[in-house]
Amino acid sequence: MLSSIRSQQLLLSVTDHLTTITTSCQRSLRTFEAAIEARIKARLQIEVRTWLGAQLQLRNQPARQLDVAATLLSWSIYGAALAWSK
Repeated sequence: MLSSIRSQQLLLSVTDHLTTITTSCQRSLRTFEAAIEARIKARLQIEVRTWLGAQLQLRNQPARQLDVAATLLSWSIYGAALAWSK
């Protein structure tokens, strides 16, 4: 759904961020892991939804449908980045 280049950029950005956090802030990560995850997923969802609406010209789709697609893709990107960073 996302272009290959855009999805790679998002995945690499999240992976770099998670790698930095896991290597430099081990103690803080355990404390704030849920909050960090929620913020990253929320930001990813905004990016993906914006891209879906603009690039794929899905503006005429129901908002709920775009939100579900954006959530699915953003959580997938986060999950892949998290698995790689560990």
